[in-house]
Amino acid sequence: MRCDSAAGAPPRWGRRVLALLCLVLGSTAVGAGEGTPALTVGAARFEPRTLSVLIDYARRESPKMPVDRIVDDIVERRILGDYAREHYDDATLFPEQRVGFAPDVLIEDQLTSLIQGSFREPLGAALRKDYGDDASGAILETPVLSRGALVAVLGEPGALRLDYALDATAAAKAREVVVLRYQLRGEAEAVISLYDVYRRQNVQGRMQLHGLDDDFLRAQARQHLMGRMTRHWAHTTLGGRVVDELERTLRDREYTRALRGQFGIGADIHDVSDYLGQLRARVTPEEVGAWYDAHRDQFQQVARVRASHIRVADEATAQKVAALLKPDGSNFGEIARQHSVAPDAAAGGQLGWLARRNDTHWLTELVFAQRPGRIGVPVREPAPADAAAAWEIPFVHEQAIEPFPRDSETVRYQASVAIAQHRARAEYTALRDRLRAATTVVVAPARDG
Repeated sequence: MRCDSAAGAPPRWGRRVLALLCLVLGSTAVGAGEGTPALTVGAARFEPRTLSVLIDYARRESPKMPVDRIVDDIVERRILGDYAREHYDDATLFPEQRVGFAPDVLIEDQLTSLIQGSFREPLGAALRKDYGDDASGAILETPVLSRGALVAVLGEPGALRLDYALDATAAAKAREVVVLRYQLRGEAEAVISLYDVYRRQNVQGRMQLHGLDDDFLRAQARQHLMGRMTRHWAHTTLGGRVVDELERTLRDREYTRALRGQFGIGADIHDVSDYLGQLRARVTPEEVGAWYDAHRDQFQQVARVRASHIRVADEATAQKVAALLKPDGSNFGEIARQHSVAPDAAAGGQLGWLARRNDTHWLTELVFAQRPGRIGVPVREPAPADAAAAWEIPFVHEQAIEPFPRDSETVRYQASVAIAQHRARAEYTALRDRLRAATTVVVAPARDG
């Protein structure tokens, strides 16, 4: 890894720290010894080798990120990750795990990826030497799985389910179903069970398992084995302390992301956390009005459009006519006069200025959805599938943009969410700064005298 003046002078840590960090960048070498920590965050200690691997990992994700920024992120995530674990449970922090991957699985996979990316050559050579090119040398047995054993855990495929999850009884049975038996160098025999595979899946993977997809089950078991082999190599080669600190740092990142989610940071306007909902409920009408006045450009809408259309009898004709139109619509009126069957064909298909109303026709809704200056794709008018129906080709000449009324429900909703998000970000920043100020951070070996 390259570390020189091109990385820039670190604004928070100073040039002395950058010099120290440059010394640790060679510490990814396999077999490097444990030494004095290069970074301490409260009670946490980051050895030079650990810090080097983390810097390399971050640089592979963001090649232009300066070293001081990477270290600053490591520090901040450790502090905020600890806070998140102390003040929230996993169900609150990771509500998406019901359909997504469990946080432990996600972090374990990230650790595997980090090790594979940082030590690709020595890792690959060691695994080939010990287990062969396809890891088959580690596999002792792949038992035949009876359909009855799988059905006892997963149920019959195609059965109606309210949720793709195992209850306590099914989970206990899944632990008894051995999918793969293996042995790693220097370790006792071990197994990968149906439960091991199941708990590592998101909802799509669980659906495949409930469908009794044997090929998928065995492929996932082998993938899990490769991850175990990778982490076992890291423990025996780099040392358990280094690997544990790498995993902890990845965990810090996920918990910090989840904490930010609790404050609504990174969410769009429709993705409101419980905390944001509480803040939004306290927003007053006066605050909404003041926000509207200060951010009027955020409350714009397409109020009217000037549009034209071509109506034809069927899809085949619509596709042929659409092919005659120039992309900028400059010949739209001419083609409309030649081919449209609508009453306004003689006028080039002009619809004039249209406004959206409560009783708006479907064609008006269609042109409001179009971008101006571009030919719309042919659209079949709403009608039963077996009924004859006309096809429309829309074209929007221009749009009239106007602000939403100050007292509209749209303004009330959008402004209250924006105010809540603004306050949540301010509170998150204050929390982060308070925690950082209360934490001792040393980015250099302590020296007596």
